[in-house]
Amino acid sequence: MADGSITFSTALDNKELEGQLADLRHEIEGAEKDLGSSKDLGLTKSIEAAKEAAGALAKELALIPSEFAPGYDKDTMQFVEEYAEGLGYTAPVPIPPGPTPEDIILDTLADHEYRLCLTELGAN
Repeated sequence: MADGSITFSTALDNKELEGQLADLRHEIEGAEKDLGSSKDLGLTKSIEAAKEAAGALAKELALIPSEFAPGYDKDTMQFVEEYAEGLGYTAPVPIPPGPTPEDIILDTLADHEYRLCLTELGAN
C-alpha cells in the first residue's frame, strides 16, 4: 500500500573500496620489501667515505703528542724536560723565513729613491 513515504536504503557496498585498500596495502608492502632489500640506497658510499675520513683523522691524532694519548705520562715528560735543561739542551729555534720577493723589490725601490734624492741635492 502506498502511503507516499520514501524509504532510503543505508546499506553501503564497500567491496570496491576494500579491494582498492587491499591493493594499496600490497603496493606499500612491496615498496617496504624493496627498500629493506636494497643494498645501496646512496648511503653506502657516504658511510664508507666517513669511515675512511675517521680512520685518517685517527692516524693524524695518533701522531700528535697529548696528555690524552695512550702512553703519555706527564711525570715522565716533565723528567725528560728537566733532564734536557740540566744538560743545557734547548729546543732549536726555528729559522725565520728570508725576505719575500716583495720585500726585496721594496728595498731596491727605497735604495733607488735614496740615490735619486742624493743626486738632486748634488751629493755623491
